[in-house]
Amino acid sequence: MKKFIILILSLILLGCNNQVGSSTDNSKMVWSIDDSQQISLRAGNASGGASPSSQTVLNPGDIWQSVSTGTDDWLVLDIFASPKAQNYINTTTVHIKTGAPVGTDSSGNPDGFLTFTYVKDTLGMPWYTIKSTQVVTTPPIISNDWTNGLDNNNKTLEVPDSYWVQDYGFDDVGRWKTDGTAVYQSTAASTIAQQPTFGSRGYPVHILNDKYEVDSIAHGTAFDGVWQIDIKIGSNGLSTNLYCETFYIAERANLVWGASNYSDGSDAGGPAGYSREIDIIETKWNGGSTTEIGPQFNLPNGDNTGWNTDNEITTAKGLMKAQWSQFYGAPASDFATFGVAILDNGLYFYGYKGDTQIYSYGPVVEKNSNYTQKSPFVPYIGTWTDSTTTTPGGFSTGYKNFIYKSKDNITGNPVDNPNNFPIKN
Repeated sequence: MKKFIILILSLILLGCNNQVGSSTDNSKMVWSIDDSQQISLRAGNASGGASPSSQTVLNPGDIWQSVSTGTDDWLVLDIFASPKAQNYINTTTVHIKTGAPVGTDSSGNPDGFLTFTYVKDTLGMPWYTIKSTQVVTTPPIISNDWTNGLDNNNKTLEVPDSYWVQDYGFDDVGRWKTDGTAVYQSTAASTIAQQPTFGSRGYPVHILNDKYEVDSIAHGTAFDGVWQIDIKIGSNGLSTNLYCETFYIAERANLVWGASNYSDGSDAGGPAGYSREIDIIETKWNGGSTTEIGPQFNLPNGDNTGWNTDNEITTAKGLMKAQWSQFYGAPASDFATFGVAILDNGLYFYGYKGDTQIYSYGPVVEKNSNYTQKSPFVPYIGTWTDSTTTTPGGFSTGYKNFIYKSKDNITGNPVDNPNNFPIKN
């Protein structure tokens, strides 16, 4: 899918900067949170003469002056994923007298939890900005109070279990609402984000414990099989619309939520680079048509990651085999069903109005000698818009009845056996 655009700023930054300031005395420093992050730090225990005092919190926009690790060169810091010491991540012990600040574990080994970047000298002290490298923040789950396909209807986080999570890495309050059957994603302006985030992206993940560790057993995390969902589009479906409603699958190496872990097959890729992507249904693009509107399916090929680089879907950058008028209009009056089946003989797309097939397409064999898929597909739902968009969309998109089935549990294919689809639970 085309690159999601209004991304929250990444919570993952790799490596560290060991540059030391030009001041002769590196025992005192100026610290601030890097502008790209909304983390916070809280001072804990320290050696004698350390500064700041215990329980002092460093929030985004604040500055700590004359930071010192004291006579024995150690200062404990608690790290939080949000301002005002909210959403605890981890604890590190910082040392500065050896040069650039470094965080260590209880054995004195560098733990890599924080990166310190030298900016300049100010007030006769070296100034460092700080970023967190922690990947796991409080899971921004979407309530499972809908036919979510994950075998639970938990409204709040209970572990271990599977949940649809918001992949921008924070809980955008009010963005996703459930009614017991469907979940609706609004394109209204965000009420809590640092930037306007009118769109969102959700995917399922299995959360193991209260440390928020994850594994790969969430329903729909797989290399093949059938992915299917019912969608009620809220837009007018026109190519001039600023928003694109989607259901797609994309290869994902790191299943932890957060935009920095996201990759796809668009021309621009994602923050984590490029990966294989299969667009099951997109509004807005209409298979290149400017006069007709309908659901598009696509096999993007960003950085040569495509499923089949010779197929007409890829060369045309998407196909449209039906119009919205054959379903329930645009905006839709009811839910239509869309899916993709990756079977032994290739890949199939399909769309249904109730039990009536409106279109099917396939098989498309996998054909790309330049790319080998390494990680499983993950299903995504959501709506995106261009980064220049500052106008709310004014509509909501409904999703329900998510289904994933392994290929071994599928009989036939949607082209030759249309009555076997759409898949039923």
